[in-house]
Amino acid sequence: MVLTTALLAMSAACMSRAVVEHHDGMVSPLMVYGIIVAESSIGKSPVFDELFKEILRHDKFGNLALDLATKRFARAMEYWKIKDNVLKNAIVKAMQLGEPDDHFCSDREAHEENKPEEPLRRICMIQGMSSVAFMKAMNGKRNRVILAHAEAKSIFDSEMMELIDLFCTFWDGKNSSSYESAVAKYVIDNPYLAILFVTQPIFFKQFIKRNRGAAAGSGFTARTLIAMATTTPIDSDVSLRAWKVSSAYHDRMVEALTEADIRFAANDVSQTILTLSPEAELLWDQEFKAIKREMEPGGRYVGIKPFAGKYMENATRIAGIFHFFFYSNSTIIQKETMRSAIDVAFFYLVEHKRIFDEDDGLTRTVEDAWLVLKHLYKKYWVKGSTQVLYNGALNGGPPSTRAGVRYFQPAIDHLMNKGYLTTGMCGRTKIIYLTLDAFRKLALKTFDSPIPEDFSQASPFIQSCNNQSESARATLSFFDFGLGASAGRQGDGTNGTGSTAGLS
Repeated sequence: MVLTTALLAMSAACMSRAVVEHHDGMVSPLMVYGIIVAESSIGKSPVFDELFKEILRHDKFGNLALDLATKRFARAMEYWKIKDNVLKNAIVKAMQLGEPDDHFCSDREAHEENKPEEPLRRICMIQGMSSVAFMKAMNGKRNRVILAHAEAKSIFDSEMMELIDLFCTFWDGKNSSSYESAVAKYVIDNPYLAILFVTQPIFFKQFIKRNRGAAAGSGFTARTLIAMATTTPIDSDVSLRAWKVSSAYHDRMVEALTEADIRFAANDVSQTILTLSPEAELLWDQEFKAIKREMEPGGRYVGIKPFAGKYMENATRIAGIFHFFFYSNSTIIQKETMRSAIDVAFFYLVEHKRIFDEDDGLTRTVEDAWLVLKHLYKKYWVKGSTQVLYNGALNGGPPSTRAGVRYFQPAIDHLMNKGYLTTGMCGRTKIIYLTLDAFRKLALKTFDSPIPEDFSQASPFIQSCNNQSESARATLSFFDFGLGASAGRQGDGTNGTGSTAGLS
């Protein structure tokens, strides 16, 4: 919950300031959408209020520079209109008197070229459910809008969700869109939009049921980072109620919002172009090839192919957000930043599969677990070994689990759930301990038969543990990254002078 809320807040603060360029000039904006699904009284509002505090304050009080620019524009526009009317009347009078009006027409053309340019608007946060208010906020060029609510049921039930196609268009970075309602026509040019909906499971299920098509193809949920929060209810967890983010985070948030407003007041629409270092680019390519394989027939993510197809796009955006927020003095995203972003993006990939992949379930995990069990039996048990190095089983095990812990650990979790093994630490080394009674019941011919039905059944507990494990890994990666920034991590373009925007 903290991870998703913080990520969206940072995206909202910097989405108009930078883009990530990679792979033959492909450009990714720093916009992400998020949905948090959590039970009532879990602590959604305190976390939202804390992480969005500066944005809420900024939305309420505005920015002095931008407000002054708007007032100057109003005065200049008033004077311009007066002079324009004078020239227009002079042309009309000349026509009535039959006198030449060429010089008046030339003067008016020159006057038209000097028409004052309206300053770009300050960031706008919408927490209501009116599509009219939303479209008015988006209407125009380069407007920055945050659509966020700590209790999003009202938005899910409102006419706002009729704009899902527009949300998708904005996320894709399309330069301009037009939308016509019964009362007005809106033209939206180069918009910046951040979306965060926080809702209860029952309301989320109702939304998905009503908009099932949005979860397939290239719809809204295929572009959205969705997380099921598993935090202890706030009534029994006073620490979450009193939870605060570091002052450095708030300072950086204020700095980012103020910088954006100053630029907008001056009509400076330039964006910092972030690029990947060669090492980060290589890591990107490796991850892209891995996810591409898993979207092919028989792969883990065939059932959520639309979202999986945007996995690396989301990872790239997250890397850009991390870098700009924590390392704004550099334009090169390093490998460590890309790795942190991939860890976070992978958590949302696993969450999406858990929520939407109705046909797959635990099938691939069960198959991997069966192959790992076969490997442990043949390579270790029959040779008299009952203790196995975790990394040895990972690196020497079946090909489907060698890609990394993220694929190997779910199989190990399943085997632990079925009682075949336990794990523990010997110093700093992780060990797999084979369960004697369970392995004594196995034989080589066991693995010549299909996977037993009872082996395929995993308890809801282990599914929950797997999910919390991924959540913890992603959150730790995010927090470690932020805390590393506060110390000026070497090798990430800061040379010890990085921003102190770490979360704590």
